Amino acid sequence: MSSTSYKKTKTACYMSYIVSMIVNNFAPLLYVHFQSQFSIPLDQITMISTANFGTVILITAISPKFIDAIGYKRSAVLANLCDAIGLLGLVVFPRIFPSPGMGLIVAACIYGIGNGMYEVLLSPIITGCITDMKEKDGAINLLMSFSCWGQVLVVLITTIFFNVAGLGRWEIAAVLWAIVPITNAILFARNPVPEPGARIKEPANLGALLKNPLFWLCMVIIMCAGSGEQAVCQWGSTFMETSLNLNKTVGDLAGPMSFAVFEGLVRVIYTKFGLNWDMRRAVAISAVGLTIGYLCIALSASPILVIAGFAICGCSVSLLWPGAICLATSYIPNGSTVMFSVLALVGAFGCTVGPSIAGMVAAQFHDNVKYGILATTAFPMLCIVAILIFIKATQKNAANGTSV
Repeated sequence: MSSTSYKKTKTACYMSYIVSMIVNNFAPLLYVHFQSQFSIPLDQITMISTANFGTVILITAISPKFIDAIGYKRSAVLANLCDAIGLLGLVVFPRIFPSPGMGLIVAACIYGIGNGMYEVLLSPIITGCITDMKEKDGAINLLMSFSCWGQVLVVLITTIFFNVAGLGRWEIAAVLWAIVPITNAILFARNPVPEPGARIKEPANLGALLKNPLFWLCMVIIMCAGSGEQAVCQWGSTFMETSLNLNKTVGDLAGPMSFAVFEGLVRVIYTKFGLNWDMRRAVAISAVGLTIGYLCIALSASPILVIAGFAICGCSVSLLWPGAICLATSYIPNGSTVMFSVLALVGAFGCTVGPSIAGMVAAQFHDNVKYGILATTAFPMLCIVAILIFIKATQKNAANGTSV
């Protein structure tokens, strides 16, 4: 079947990343409102993000066999339906569970199932839709950029809705957003979904990968990428409201949305002009930039510098996750599906740890999110250390003429 026959299937894959951003970013825009509406303490609000990304980790780890058993098409449909149910659960569950906080956490777990399945599904589906290797590289970059534009879309549209209809009608927004994954489930169901073959004839098994120190360094980098991205995404709106006392509309547009815009722009620029860059140095520069951005957010009292910090973080974090995958692909021989699954799993772990630590530290300092953001600066600093060791190791191997 020609790649043109998969045009709508590719569209459904791109839409799935937008759905992922809907469920990851809609609830965080309402954290402050949830506290007041349902009388939920901040440490319990933190559990919403923890439950979401914790479920993503679990599903990423256990779903491959299940997905192989029922097929990619059914799995893609199921993933989108889980996201729709989770979004609707934000509205319904707080009113039927013993406590509102428990209801919100259960809803987050359900849409976390969908996102966990995306981690396993989307890359092999999109590569199975295309035969030309160069086109595959471009398609994967384009696929990942949709997470950025999806976040921009969610924050912008939701902010406009709250500004027009009022924050008190957030339930209507949740229901409207749930239409997107339902529509995408139908799109997957009505179009062909490929079953990609093995990419490598003799793939490395997990044992061989774990004996390779470069693989461990790639895992550290992608874990820091997930932590660095989601700590800002999950707590950015709350930070702008509580620490800077900005109007919610201004705060959401200047903080989380500017982060996503600059993250997406750098990924597009890299896809167009940066394919010949040394990814090791690009990751190193990105890690340093992310550290600077975090410090601008956490330590500055100036709203302008804080907003600049969000933009710097967006620019910097953009290449860390795909960079870790590129480094693994380039420097680890016979990297198999297992390698990509483990990297996705560790990245999802980082997405859980970053926001959770930020929330827990903030709760210890009288709900001051500034301290939470400052604590998570440890992740980009750890990334700097990991990529410097990676550069030194690969340069040494190259000088010795050995493979890595």
